[in-house]
Amino acid sequence: MLWGCTHSNRLGLLNDKMSISSPKHLIFDILSVVGGVPRYLEEIRPSLTVDENMRRMCFLKQGLLFREFDETFNAVFGSDAVKRRAVLEALSGGSMKASAIAGKLGVAVNGHLTRTLKELEYAGFVARESNLNVETGKPARIDRYRICDNYTRFLKEFQSGRLSFMTDGSRRV
Repeated sequence: MLWGCTHSNRLGLLNDKMSISSPKHLIFDILSVVGGVPRYLEEIRPSLTVDENMRRMCFLKQGLLFREFDETFNAVFGSDAVKRRAVLEALSGGSMKASAIAGKLGVAVNGHLTRTLKELEYAGFVARESNLNVETGKPARIDRYRICDNYTRFLKEFQSGRLSFMTDGSRRV
C-alpha cells in the first residue's frame, strides 16, 4: 500500500485521467514513468498526449518530476546533501576505489568519506563491490563503489550536459 492507496485505487485514478478507450500501451507508458504514485498520477492532464505530459512533468524546470529527486535527496540528507551529491557526481563515470573518489573530490580518504559512502550504500544509492585477488583467491583488500540506483544513474547520465537544453521551455525534448 502506497500513501493509503491500494493498487486498484491507483489504477482507478489513472483511469479517471485517461479515457477507457486509451490504448493500453499509453497507460503502460505513463505507469513506466510515474510508477503508479498517486501524486504523480494527479499531475497527468488528459487533454495532453503521453509525450506532452512526460515533457511537462519531467523535462521542464517547473515540472514536478524534474525537481523531485533533488528535493527528496535534500530532505533525506539535509545539510550533508551537497557532500553526498558530490560523491554521486564522482561515481557517475563508473565504479571507483575510495582513493579515486577522494582524488576527484580533492579530499582525504578518511572516516568522513567512509561514513559518506556507507550512508549512500545504506540508502540504496551506492553499492560496494568486493573483488577477488586473482593470485590468492581471497577477497581483495580494496573495494570499489558504484551507483546502484537505476534512477540516480539515469539522472546522472541523461541530465549531464543537457540541463540547459532541458530547462529552455522553447525547445522540444
